Amino acid sequence: VDVLGVYTNLEIPSSYISIENLDSFERLLSEWTSFDVYGHYFYIEKTEAVTLLENGKYISFQEEKPDTDSEYLVKLVYLYDKESDIAIPYYHFYDAATELKNDESMIYNGWFVPAIEETYIENMPIH
Repeated sequence: VDVLGVYTNLEIPSSYISIENLDSFERLLSEWTSFDVYGHYFYIEKTEAVTLLENGKYISFQEEKPDTDSEYLVKLVYLYDKESDIAIPYYHFYDAATELKNDESMIYNGWFVPAIEETYIENMPIH
């Protein structure tokens, strides 16, 4: 897989979708909900996402900034914004101590770096 989809018109209960298998994600998503493909975009590697994180190019739902000396767990996820009706892929950097085991009550601790190339992002977040 060289590209990641950006989706719209999803009917899902959560704004956070963890991706376990990138190759079968779209097929599994179609079993879960109807959706439209907004577009497919080239994605960045995890190492490039680390550089973006270090340069403050992330979104976060907490005040705390990432500690560049710490090692974080990383997941590829989709965040779905119901207001704009769009689901975008992100690398989610987080501390294992803050991860909840119950996906239904997932708290969005950590930092989210867009997983698609910066050239496709109109308003790249900067901290």
